[in-house]
Amino acid sequence: MRTTLKRLLPGMLLIVFAGAVLLVSDSPGRVARNGPERGGNSAATRCRKIFFLNYVESAPAEATLRGFRKALRDAGWTEGKEYALSVSNAQGDMPTLSAMIDNVLGRNADVLALTSTPALQAALRKVRTIPVIFGVVANPVAAGAGKSDADHLPNVTGVSSASAYAEGVAALLGCVPGAKRVGTRVKPSEANCVYNLERVTKELAVQGVECVSVPVSTPAEISDGIRALLSRNVDAVLQVVGNLFMSSFAPISKACLDARVPLFAFDSSAATDGGAAVTVARDYASGGEDMGRLAIRVLGGESPAGIPISPVSRTIVTINEANARRYGLDIPETLRRSARTVPGR
Repeated sequence: MRTTLKRLLPGMLLIVFAGAVLLVSDSPGRVARNGPERGGNSAATRCRKIFFLNYVESAPAEATLRGFRKALRDAGWTEGKEYALSVSNAQGDMPTLSAMIDNVLGRNADVLALTSTPALQAALRKVRTIPVIFGVVANPVAAGAGKSDADHLPNVTGVSSASAYAEGVAALLGCVPGAKRVGTRVKPSEANCVYNLERVTKELAVQGVECVSVPVSTPAEISDGIRALLSRNVDAVLQVVGNLFMSSFAPISKACLDARVPLFAFDSSAATDGGAAVTVARDYASGGEDMGRLAIRVLGGESPAGIPISPVSRTIVTINEANARRYGLDIPETLRRSARTVPGR
């Protein structure tokens, strides 16, 4: 009996040792599955892989990324320690965007964060198990994320950025009270841009104002498109949000300023850096923070399936004083009270 035990003892010790090694080596995986300790702070022991994809370079995409990083930082996460963030941009090229998503699928990502409707739609075609958190998407349901804000694909959630349509129209009519025709450009192949146009058209119609739109498809067409629009005797321009226009706004600004046709928009950068007199915009930095907090919840073990899609948590009215003077606008005091102002150039 003793001889048998002596023969078996080395093997038994080897099995125990191997089991201990496996238990220790799997501890980071168990932390990942159970989520960061204390709901996602710097006590996490494994560096999470977060990929952040943008379809185009734009002020909203940059602000969203900035807010995303801030939310993680505010939660006590340190980049390079609790998480590694890989940021890439498709520069408006769909094959490049598709290749970027393939790269994410091959890198064992913990979370895929992204901005824009094209990026979300591309991810929905390929990503099945990796949690997807989106932002800068006007209508996620129309983009294919699910049936409603609460009933969506199990690995997808995010922040919708539908424009403040009624508030934007009210701001324009407060500054141009006699407006009867308001113009904008639209990219027909961009689902979010078409949706934004539909919503703005309805809001203008409620006020008895006609919406005049001109289609454009590429950056090279924007200059001709804005000139064509201004030739249709519009009283003001209210540019709807679209990836094409967010990344190529300068020609719109110049044409409106030269023609003295008041320009309004739903993107703050159109007033801070462009030719708009007034913008009523979702705060994309706040939207990025909203996305970051969602990422922390998901990395803490919460399923995206149980997290409803929510709107951006903050809206900002911006007045560019210099542009308003060039258009000869009298900004109502009621609008000024709720706005931030920039001197302009």
